[in-house]
Amino acid sequence: MWSKFWNRYRDQFNQAPDRESEQSIVRLIVALVMCLYFLYIYLFMPSERATSLLLFVLFCTFCSLIVIMVIAWKPQAYRIRRTVTMSFDVSMITLAMWIGGESTSMLYVLYLWISLGNGFRFGTPSLYFTSALSTLGFASVLLISDFWKQQPVLGIGLLLGLLITTLYVALLLLRIEREKKRAEASSKAKSRFLANMSHEIRTPLNGVVGMTDLLARTPMGLEQREIMSTIQASAETLLNLIEEILDFSKIEAGKVEVRLADQDLSELTDSVISMMKPTADTKGIELNCWIDLDISPVIKTDPKLLRQILINLLNNAIKFTDQGGIVLKVTPYTSGEGEDRVPRLMFEVIDTGIGISETQQKRIFEWFEQGDDSATRRYTGSGLGTTITKQLVELLDGTIGLESRLGEGSRFWFQIPAITSDNPIDVERFQDARVLLFTDLLSEKQDLLDGLQEWQLDVNVYTNLSEGFLELLNAVKVKEPYDIAILDETHSDLPDEELVHTIRAEQSLDDLELVCVTDYSANLQNENRLCHEGFSAVVTTPITPEKVRHVLQYALKRKSSSNLPPRIFTSAEHSIAKHARILLAEDNPINQKVVKKILELQGHQIEVVSHGQDAIDLLKKETFDLAILDLQMPDIGGIDIIKAYRLMEKQEPAIPFIILTANATREAAEECEAVGVEAYLTKPVRSAHLLDVVKEILGGDATEVITDTVIDLPIRAANQEKSGRILDVDTLKGLESLSKDPHFMSHLADSFLHDSEALMGTMRDAIELHDARRFKDCAHALADNASGIGAYSLMTICASASRIEPSGLKQQGIKQMTQISTTYSLTCQALRHYLNTKNPQ
Repeated sequence: MWSKFWNRYRDQFNQAPDRESEQSIVRLIVALVMCLYFLYIYLFMPSERATSLLLFVLFCTFCSLIVIMVIAWKPQAYRIRRTVTMSFDVSMITLAMWIGGESTSMLYVLYLWISLGNGFRFGTPSLYFTSALSTLGFASVLLISDFWKQQPVLGIGLLLGLLITTLYVALLLLRIEREKKRAEASSKAKSRFLANMSHEIRTPLNGVVGMTDLLARTPMGLEQREIMSTIQASAETLLNLIEEILDFSKIEAGKVEVRLADQDLSELTDSVISMMKPTADTKGIELNCWIDLDISPVIKTDPKLLRQILINLLNNAIKFTDQGGIVLKVTPYTSGEGEDRVPRLMFEVIDTGIGISETQQKRIFEWFEQGDDSATRRYTGSGLGTTITKQLVELLDGTIGLESRLGEGSRFWFQIPAITSDNPIDVERFQDARVLLFTDLLSEKQDLLDGLQEWQLDVNVYTNLSEGFLELLNAVKVKEPYDIAILDETHSDLPDEELVHTIRAEQSLDDLELVCVTDYSANLQNENRLCHEGFSAVVTTPITPEKVRHVLQYALKRKSSSNLPPRIFTSAEHSIAKHARILLAEDNPINQKVVKKILELQGHQIEVVSHGQDAIDLLKKETFDLAILDLQMPDIGGIDIIKAYRLMEKQEPAIPFIILTANATREAAEECEAVGVEAYLTKPVRSAHLLDVVKEILGGDATEVITDTVIDLPIRAANQEKSGRILDVDTLKGLESLSKDPHFMSHLADSFLHDSEALMGTMRDAIELHDARRFKDCAHALADNASGIGAYSLMTICASASRIEPSGLKQQGIKQMTQISTTYSLTCQALRHYLNTKNPQ
């Protein structure tokens, strides 16, 4: 509680607008120095006067603290408070000089300090006021103090010096103020000139752009078309630069007005994404949007300014991202504590681009600045985009910032007030929409049906997919087509994938939007797969009317805009709010790629190492939010890494650990619990479960060690059915959904084949050399390799081989290697067959 109280008032104190907080700190420091000085006099030259001075200065120190507390409580600028504190400063100095006589004569310097300090901070009126008070105060000391009565010449000289110094400084301040106004006038004149010239240039440039667009539609040769493309790109770039200069001029001149209006937030973000997506597609990067469904659908804001802010940030993200993706996130945010809590909206634009160094971040929001001069040469630009964005955010009473690592991407964020509109949601937009719902579990989907009926939709329910498909075709024939078809992902009559392909192959159903309903417990990669296979949206349970509204609105919007990407709709509590930096120590290349891809889908930054010593070195040098370690690695295993970390642990909070292992014995689980791991998970890694565990740990909700089911086998297959399969297709599909890269699975397969053959070669050598330890380590690594790609038969056989006794290596080793080689050959055939069916030559 005290820390929250302290942080709140510290922030308020630092936000004092006119440097009054700075003056109060100086006042307290001077008072403390005077306390030490008079304490010295009191201890070594005790007298009644020394006691009076010490008590007086302690009173001044107490008053200085009171002033700081008042500023923290009410940080706004108050002229009367400033006047009172200036009068207090001069009065205290005057009283101290009157009481102390010769021992306080050096306090004369503080008269000058107070006068000049207030003059420089608050302007010439404050200089004149404190100068007059100081002159009167020192003059009264000359008349009253016995010491100064004996020094009339010195006193009058110092009094004249006080007057002359302050008058001279006042003259300098007036000159500075005059030059400042002249510079501001010159800057405004330049801005007006830029604005006027930009207008003059834009008029003929618009003609150039228009005519080149028309010319581009006429028949041209290849060389002529390349020249035309260059002209168009150059004209567009010049036009964008001119627009930025115009925006800069308007903002600097204070001509931008904030006009609040009701705005559907989803509509605004979707229109921006639709506008920016073609540019992202040309670079081969993903552009997605996620809005927290707990946010009110209609807010009061300035739509034009908010749209421009988002366009500027997304445009920058696309410009500086060459691979990976970009996501726009909107979440609720509350600033302040207790009664001062203020609801706000947090907008985030997260990319996987080139990143920004800490030095460059400090000047990224300055006029005509870019993160790096080399970036200007490579990517072009005026350096106005982020600065204009900052100004626009501040016009909306918001704040903006960024987090970035060079080479790892950036996160630009801004917060604005969340003003909820009083106007009801327009239901009429849905009234003409026809919806067909496929489900054979209507009793369990009543919440979905209620949500659809609440928005007054024309809904028909079919429990048989074949009959439902015929209804879709008949509706087109009678010219009453359905707008949306909602499929229950748990339907058993016909696989979703087959039905989607059937619908998409039917030309008469091209305008039909498909929505899939799935449980949140389903695999996250499965949801991504559904999006990629033709669904407009995937919605997870629990179903609420508000979630249904978002899904319907988005699906209907896709009918008129093909640029909008598929979207997954899930609740706020199901999202991982924190994008963490995670260390992954895993020696198996396949598991490295799989775990890394799973975590990257949630926006986490992953640092991968293959050796335990490398993990220890990174934990020494760098900071991580979480570490995921393989239990068994060639040099140092996960348990020993944790022990080493505990020995070198710094003062900051210890990072949590997750252990991944193929060894699902009770002994391994107890060993992990003994060193204080937060979670103990067995392979093969289940993506949804891993993400749930990571979310729980990062959210601070984990109160005990999270463990998978532990059984008395070194390697656990998913179940008895899977353990007998040569290759599990569901596992392969899950892996495939981790990446849109068409070569991802082939690279994964190549890695599996290369590593497996190398391990089997080492196992054969180990049999000849009677090296049981190496044989068992390689068998364990091969089982690990097989589990990562769904080769469960090979995994089970290798698990058995890893338990071989040294005395039985010679007799059983050759027999087991024959079994492993045979199963490996069958696995290779099955894997090649799967890849060929997915990518036919």
